[in-house]
Amino acid sequence: RPAGQLTQSKPSILLVPCALSGKSINDMKKGTSNYTWFINRAKSAVQLGGVIEGFIFHQGESDCGQSSWPNAVKQFVTDLRTDLGLTNNPPFVAGELPRASACSNHNPLVNQLSTLITNGYVVSSEGIPLDPADTQYRMHFGHDGSIEIGKRFATKMTEALKW
Repeated sequence: RPAGQLTQSKPSILLVPCALSGKSINDMKKGTSNYTWFINRAKSAVQLGGVIEGFIFHQGESDCGQSSWPNAVKQFVTDLRTDLGLTNNPPFVAGELPRASACSNHNPLVNQLSTLITNGYVVSSEGIPLDPADTQYRMHFGHDGSIEIGKRFATKMTEALKW
């Protein structure tokens, strides 16, 4: 949200998109060019007057079922918070992969994040259908599903921030 600004009774939310399709969490760890890109985008948003109050995270297909994934995500979050100077541990909200997807077996690992990461939360993908056009990968939400998971992220983040 812009520093010190609220719109009516609800704060503004600025998203700093950092989507990297088909990437493993290992491609995002500290020391990689992707990690540097994340940090630079976040710092640019702050320089424009934004305040980082939380993170939303939706990743896992490339690491489907890998037991090391939750701890790698925890380290990623720890590094982000440290390198951005976020000593208050802003909320980190992760989303489950679609329940009907080829990687639905990854969701138990996603759900570990709420206990591994300080101020961590998980949003459910229960009842959100796959994109019917995704016949090749069977891993993606369609338009309506993307809107629904986005609403769930927003609800969880506003609860975590006590807005």
